Amino acid sequence: MKPLKIGFDARAAILDPHRGLGRVTAQLARTLVRRDDLEVTLFIPRYAHVPDAWYRGARAIVHLPQPSRGAFFFDGPAWKWVLRRHHIDVLHLPAWGVPPGVPVPVVSTLHDITPLRIPESIPPARTRRRAIQRLTTHRRATLVHAVSRATASDAVHGLGIWPERVRVAGWGVNTEIFSPGPDTARNHVLFVGGADPHKRISLLIQAWTSAEADGLPPLTIAGSAARASFVRSAAAQHPDRLVLAGIVDDHQLAGLYRTAIALLLPSLWEGFGLPVLEAMASGCIPVLTDRASLPEVGRDAALFLPVTASAAAWAAAVRKLTSDVTLCTRLAARGITLASEQTWERSAERLIEIYHQAIDLRG
Repeated sequence: MKPLKIGFDARAAILDPHRGLGRVTAQLARTLVRRDDLEVTLFIPRYAHVPDAWYRGARAIVHLPQPSRGAFFFDGPAWKWVLRRHHIDVLHLPAWGVPPGVPVPVVSTLHDITPLRIPESIPPARTRRRAIQRLTTHRRATLVHAVSRATASDAVHGLGIWPERVRVAGWGVNTEIFSPGPDTARNHVLFVGGADPHKRISLLIQAWTSAEADGLPPLTIAGSAARASFVRSAAAQHPDRLVLAGIVDDHQLAGLYRTAIALLLPSLWEGFGLPVLEAMASGCIPVLTDRASLPEVGRDAALFLPVTASAAAWAAAVRKLTSDVTLCTRLAARGITLASEQTWERSAERLIEIYHQAIDLRG
């Protein structure tokens, strides 16, 4: 059988390398170009640095003429021009929606519909309207790849996409990087993500700066949330309780997971929740809200709190973990087992099925 020729838009891996969108795009590109049953054409911004492994594994590297984020979002003619010169069987667009008039079958990845579910997640009205407009373009896709069952439901009920055109394939975890490692003291708890309102880092800041925070392990904040002014101000006032790790690469993040008792994610809405899977693979226990995709990813390896839980309740959950060794051991072991089953190779296998289905449907 001839290898399947797929086009993969890898721009997000270059333009947003430290955010979830860019990280999953990069990992998926690395996984796909290693496969013998695929011939992968990678689309990247012009003048971008490309990993050597991509050059070795890809059928072709195509530099798109506009390197800004989402530059081709409204530029259907540009995609037509590119795809006439680079033959592919199916195009996978893992970020930013679907431009009009793409002349080949399209699989688009829907990560979440947070701007619709939680409008306050994007306070500027104009920016929010653009984000919602981008979400509606998934209706143009031949098939929509939802990253979780919760997101698949959102695609149907929030965006009006026919259920028959939605497929689910979750993300994986790179256990070569994210693993328990040698026995080390777990001496802090961890937040990973941005300061977007729906992430609710402010709830954790409130808990860790209150008078009742004595005795809690320090809270390490990794990701762009560490750059927020109110987070920096709180950390300056409570340096023994709040530690700002800032933007970190995968290896640095893995080190934080290995020494963390728990990952705290009080988010109001998540399309998947990649840090949950990475924490589980590292023996770090997720403490999560019981909403959207988080129960689907954390399953019985996590502690869950209702979205109405107070800051004190989040502190109490951490105290429970630090005082109950049996519970910690059980949840950590279960998380490692579950994460070991969620590999990127498994995600790729499912996506290849979706690629073939998109070709058949378009045909």
